Amino acid sequence: MTEVTASGVAKALRDRADRVRVDEVSRARRAPGLYCWWSLSPAVFGIPGTRHRGAYLYYVGKAEKSLRSRLRTHATGTTRSSTERLTLAALAFEVFGWTPGVSSRDPRRRARLVDEVDELALTEWIADNFSVSWVLHDEPALVESEVIRLLEPPLNLDHNGNHPEYARVKAARANFRSVARGEG
Repeated sequence: MTEVTASGVAKALRDRADRVRVDEVSRARRAPGLYCWWSLSPAVFGIPGTRHRGAYLYYVGKAEKSLRSRLRTHATGTTRSSTERLTLAALAFEVFGWTPGVSSRDPRRRARLVDEVDELALTEWIADNFSVSWVLHDEPALVESEVIRLLEPPLNLDHNGNHPEYARVKAARANFRSVARGEG
């Protein structure tokens, strides 16, 4: 375990000099911890990042079992398997002309998806625009909410209701869900 307290974890995540490109997430350990998604862009789809040490923070997450696996899911998974990808797709679908839809494999779940071509485009966009940092922590769920409060990532919805961008991000996701269900 690298840090125990939420403030120690937040400081370690914020001050990491060894952020890695998204296509290098295989460097992460197969251990629990917390991670941050960073960009050099001051705004992503109109949402300003939180500046820390020369980069802009957008998202904080936890991996209960494997940082490597969770980061891979965000980097190359689907909008159905990654909250961060879903949020980015919701913010970007109008910009890129993507059309969300529901999964035909399980119509009961009505999972929000973009098609395979758009998932690949999102994967490329993420790789071109984000880097990641992480710290090990044996019980990341114990400190996650406080780390989010301390670092103020704009794309997190859980534990982040007071963030100035919360309403915009939440509305974008709700609109995306509505369109995916054929309601919008």
